[in-house]
Amino acid sequence: MSKTPLDSPYCLYSFFLFSQLYNVVIKPDYEYDLLYQDVCREFGKYCDSEFNDDNQPEYECIVDYLKSIDTK
Repeated sequence: MSKTPLDSPYCLYSFFLFSQLYNVVIKPDYEYDLLYQDVCREFGKYCDSEFNDDNQPEYECIVDYLKSIDTK
């Protein structure tokens, strides 16, 4: 189960931050409808990962996660 309930206001902010950082770190070059699917999938994985650490700044946690999945 995800650490962050998907219907909480905190999750909405987290998802927004994640999606913005995804575009900066991953630099996708495909259509937005496919991008949305990828961001949703990766956000779910991030929420359940060890990178999602309440004792660390969220920004840094997300960037570290995204760098770990960046295959470019």
